[in-house]
Amino acid sequence: MSGIIGGAGSRSGNVGETEIDYETGTWTPQSSEGSLFTDNVGRYVKVGRLVFVSGNFDVDDTNTNGTSFTISDLPFIVESGDESLGAGVIHATTPTHEYQLRAQSSSYRIQLYKGASRTYANEKGVDFWFSFSYITQTY
Repeated sequence: MSGIIGGAGSRSGNVGETEIDYETGTWTPQSSEGSLFTDNVGRYVKVGRLVFVSGNFDVDDTNTNGTSFTISDLPFIVESGDESLGAGVIHATTPTHEYQLRAQSSSYRIQLYKGASRTYANEKGVDFWFSFSYITQTY
C-alpha cells in the first residue's frame, strides 16, 4: 500500500489522525437453507466499509426438492438500504442459466437468482465460483 496518501502507506500509517482500515481473511460460505453446500471456501478483503468477497461452493446433489438458497455467513453485515446491496459475478459449471447476486439489506446473506426474471436459483449438483462487493455497516 505504499504511497497511497502522502507517503502514509503502511497498515499502521496515519493519514492525519485516522488509521487506514484494511483487513483480509477467510470465511466459509454457507447455505441458509441447510447443508446444501460442500467444498465451500471464501476469502475477503475489507477496506473501510467496502467489502470484497470471493469463493466457491458446490450444491449438493441431494437438493431434490429444488430448494432455493442464499449464500450466508458473510464476514460483515450488509448496510441497510438499496444503495449498498452490492454487485458481483458468478459462474457455474453448467452454464444453462444466467445468474445474479444481490445482498440482502441488514443481513449476512447474498441471494442467488437465475435468469433475467430473478427467480430463485434452486440448482443441484452444480459448482459455483463468485466474486462480490458490498458496503458494510461496520468500520
